[in-house]
Amino acid sequence: MRRNYDQVAEAKPSEEFDRPLPPVDVYEDSEPATKDRNVRELPPIQVLGFTTAELLSQIEPERYLLPGLVPTEAYTLIAGALSAYKSTLLTYLALWRATGFDLLNLEPDGAGCDIGPALAIVYEDSDRRFRSRTQRIVQHAHAGILEVHGKRSASDFLERIEKNFRRIVFTGQAGATLVCRGPSGIIQPNESLIVPLTAAARGFTAGDLLIGVDPLRLAITGSQNDDDGADVVVHTLNRIASSLPNSGIVICSHTTKGDAKEPADGGGYTAASYSTSGSALYSQHARSNFLISRIKADRARELLDVGDIDADELERQPIARLTHGRLSHGGESADRYLRNVGGALVPIEKRETRTTADRIHEAFPVVAAAIDRLIVQNLRVSAKALLADDECKRRLGPVREAKKIMELLEENGFLEFTGTTKNRTGRITDKGKRHLGALE
Repeated sequence: MRRNYDQVAEAKPSEEFDRPLPPVDVYEDSEPATKDRNVRELPPIQVLGFTTAELLSQIEPERYLLPGLVPTEAYTLIAGALSAYKSTLLTYLALWRATGFDLLNLEPDGAGCDIGPALAIVYEDSDRRFRSRTQRIVQHAHAGILEVHGKRSASDFLERIEKNFRRIVFTGQAGATLVCRGPSGIIQPNESLIVPLTAAARGFTAGDLLIGVDPLRLAITGSQNDDDGADVVVHTLNRIASSLPNSGIVICSHTTKGDAKEPADGGGYTAASYSTSGSALYSQHARSNFLISRIKADRARELLDVGDIDADELERQPIARLTHGRLSHGGESADRYLRNVGGALVPIEKRETRTTADRIHEAFPVVAAAIDRLIVQNLRVSAKALLADDECKRRLGPVREAKKIMELLEENGFLEFTGTTKNRTGRITDKGKRHLGALE
């Protein structure tokens, strides 16, 4: 059942929320130094039972902030190597929640997303960088919405962001971590931050809040490899996710060093779920796990329709695969492919399976046009000259791939090369001319 978020969205952010939070020591009390001020007393222990009516009543469905991807009362983990678009993806998820516009086509079943509040907590980027990245994404999306859906939808998109999207920037504030070290050196929840942080969030919304945290490593204190510290972080994330009704956290983390050097490809859902660097507790106890990794140019050509992307750009690996490695109490969604275009992400669909005939028919007009250009320029039509043609390089990929295409075209009678090794000259055969005529 859809919820009405109008009242939540109309809530005005508190003054405390709009201002940067004061240094952590402002919140410290005047208790003696011998007492650990950050220790949180456990709530009373409750022993709970079931009634027959409860056991046979209707089962409450799983609740999601983003359908089939981000559950409530838990944290969701996005793992990725350096410059794998983690922060950009997190901003897209927050904007989806705030506006209802699924800009990356990530929704598994097309049922639609409830619009609600989103809060980004930033530990790595300055506020200027965060604003610039958000502006690039929003302006790119706004132009697309305006073109496809018209002025009313484009205006709604902007108004919802203004109403529902907020940020807190902790970058450069060393003490503003979610966990800290107590006097004994043990990692524990940082109450000096958590209390005012949750109070500020309540000043923005009564609940249904998507909280984005970027990145995990700077949001905590201590070694990310330490299980003893990791269990405290997991408890703290779950506590914050449950502090407001029907809310949840999405947090970014780097992959393991191995995956950072060579992104996981074909490792399956398990590899995607366990790719987070540091303690395995972070990935084990996230309720939803994502892995985002940039893919090599050869793999992109194999999987995707990238004919309109220059070869040089494709070699810079602008395309990333987003794998949904795990969703507790639900099914994982299919892999998605996203291209970075000027700081904005654009979905790319997988190409249908191509046969050898498909590859020949796609490449032959490109090679034929290059042959015509060489003839007009009174140059010899050699394999080397064809491979040096800019359009062939752009459309056919690296030299090794282009050579394979040339061999296939010659082997199947579309091209013919005659002469000695150094003076071999190519031409389009009669079969090739008939094929071009049929295409025209």
